[in-house]
Amino acid sequence: MCTKAIIRAAGRDLPFSLADVENRRTTYLAAEGALQEVIAKTEQARVAYESQIGGVHTSVARLRADLRDAEFDLDMTTVRAPGPGFVTQLALRPGMYVIPAPLRPVMVFVHDDDRTLAAGFQQNALQRVLPGDEAEVAFDAVPGRVFKGKVVRVLDAIAPGQWIHAGYGRARRGGRAVAVIELDEDTSMYNIPGGAAAQVALYTPFWHHFAIIRKILMRMRSWENYVFLEGH
Repeated sequence: MCTKAIIRAAGRDLPFSLADVENRRTTYLAAEGALQEVIAKTEQARVAYESQIGGVHTSVARLRADLRDAEFDLDMTTVRAPGPGFVTQLALRPGMYVIPAPLRPVMVFVHDDDRTLAAGFQQNALQRVLPGDEAEVAFDAVPGRVFKGKVVRVLDAIAPGQWIHAGYGRARRGGRAVAVIELDEDTSMYNIPGGAAAQVALYTPFWHHFAIIRKILMRMRSWENYVFLEGH
């Protein structure tokens, strides 16, 4: 059995129950909470509108930073040649994703202005080789021709001297010492591609009387290059 409590005021009954008053009070508190929430959001919007970094609005500064990042990423997609030359074995295609990992190159660049003739020798054969010593080169691609040159330098390191810092791999034994040769004669009239094979002889002041024998052998080997078999 329910009874309705009537609020009495000044000796007379009012048409509002306690439940009506609580409902109105709850509605008032909810409206007041919503008002405070709107005031807080207004303050946040004002702070965000007035916030600046170096005199620039934070939103503008963020967008400019995003633009610089995008421009940098776009610039990194452009591959620039390190010097005069041409690209061969191009595996790059539009839409491909390139990562900086030493798996395989997407292209091979061949320099036109930086070609070096390097010859590998047994390590005990370079003990008395010095820059300026006479050299002779017989390219397999140019039969019957021996080019004169000189030693520019002997490299101070060879491949087995490289330390593998990644924690894998094994040290290589042996290896040939490398001497850089500069030719005295012009070879531009011949088609000698990069990586072409050749016979190289160095002549030092020691036991120079036997140099004539080596020179005869060099010319014999050069003439032998006229005879070859095309293997498939």
